[in-house]
Amino acid sequence: MTADVDVLIPIHSPSRPLERTVSSVLSRNTADIRVIVVAHGTDPEGIRAILGTHATDPSVSVVPFADGVASPAGPLSHGLDLVTAPWFAKLDSDDTFAPGAIDSWLRTASATGADIVIPRMRVMPGEHHYPTPPRRPFRRVLNPVYDRLAYRTSTMGLLRASLREKARPTRHLSTGEDIVPSLRLWFGDHRIVRAESRAEYVVGDDAGDRVTESSTTITAQLGFVAPLLDDPMWSKFSPQQAAAVVIKLIRVHVLGAISRQPELYDEIAVGPVALAVQQITAMAPNAGDSLSRHDVHMLHLLSSATGDVAAVRAAAVERRRYLRINALLTQRVTRSLQREAPIRFLAASTLAAR
Repeated sequence: MTADVDVLIPIHSPSRPLERTVSSVLSRNTADIRVIVVAHGTDPEGIRAILGTHATDPSVSVVPFADGVASPAGPLSHGLDLVTAPWFAKLDSDDTFAPGAIDSWLRTASATGADIVIPRMRVMPGEHHYPTPPRRPFRRVLNPVYDRLAYRTSTMGLLRASLREKARPTRHLSTGEDIVPSLRLWFGDHRIVRAESRAEYVVGDDAGDRVTESSTTITAQLGFVAPLLDDPMWSKFSPQQAAAVVIKLIRVHVLGAISRQPELYDEIAVGPVALAVQQITAMAPNAGDSLSRHDVHMLHLLSSATGDVAAVRAAAVERRRYLRINALLTQRVTRSLQREAPIRFLAASTLAAR
């Protein structure tokens, strides 16, 4: 008998708190749920051993997968191949669902005709919430541009099985494998609805070796650019949609990545970063109109193939001073209150986090 929801849990080490993760899936839900644990490059028997009380549960299966790549893309893609339920959800092996979350998501989907239900994400054990997407308040049905869905790179939530191919991560990337599929999903003319507030996705903070949090070069972090340029979804984007995506890519994955770790920008990174910046900005040449003066200055430095490493690192430090005039205003003052401009974006992010 086919389950109502297939939950995919890629796992790469028996040190993960898998029993806790699986318990959260089955906790206080009445839906018929199948849990598919994909043992990535590790002995499946070792994974079964950490399932605890769920080791003999017929609704939980452990399947082996090996591709020799330190990326969650491979095992997740394999898990997608195994989906037979009308709905599926992804769950990292360190994380949990709030009790009853799946039942709540299914009720929301039934009541609204949703194709995708997006839950709020919270860091365990506190009350810190990820401010993604920085959506409009009180909106249930979300618009990809007006609710800034591009900022939600994570594809966590409830998705119709018909969206499996669009949800498929970019293979062989050590990080950023969700960037292209998330954009396909959010901007693909699907009905996207926010979940009830209590039906959260809870991010575990006790994992020291998440694959996607491993130290990577800035070049590796920008590895998503080539697959993004090749994806046919760009031909379907309106100018407004393209600008929304490009602004996010620049703000988060280029400027944000270097601002968090300025030391990653060195002489080796200058050429690849300049090429990536040029390729991204060419997708929406007017996107810079909504960026802060600090961001435009740093972007100009990065776009040069003979970039000044010291100047970029200094600009990265300056960019973290978010309440300075040049961090809040755009090049043209009249554009400073646009939806994607810093003032409205920071206000929306603050509301989303709280």
